[in-house]
Amino acid sequence: MIFLLTLTLGIWLADELYETRYADCDDTTQELNGGPVSIGGSAYDITLCQAPALIGRGQVVRLLVKDSEGQKLARRYFLIGKFDEEHEALRFGSDAILYQDQSADMPLRAIQFPPSLQDWIMARLPFAL
Repeated sequence: MIFLLTLTLGIWLADELYETRYADCDDTTQELNGGPVSIGGSAYDITLCQAPALIGRGQVVRLLVKDSEGQKLARRYFLIGKFDEEHEALRFGSDAILYQDQSADMPLRAIQFPPSLQDWIMARLPFAL
């Protein structure tokens, strides 16, 4: 038990020390069409923040979905081009958010609504997977 606690604490501490610092959340949220939205009759808040990509050109964007009470429901990371280049904003369907990921083979990605249990768990982990 102590081993697991120590391991968990070590992973959390390493993540806090080396975590990418995301910033410019207000501008990124506005630029990529985030903010308060209604999907499937429920209210959500979509926050997007950016950080420079470690490898290559572009920006890493963190997309965070919260419910109307501020509880984290989903978190995604994706790559976009530099902000002086053209990039696609979020698109909203009746039960999903669609976003463009320039790092993927299949660049159009989605978060289904309501977010899954896996999304809920991943949004709460103190480190990014």
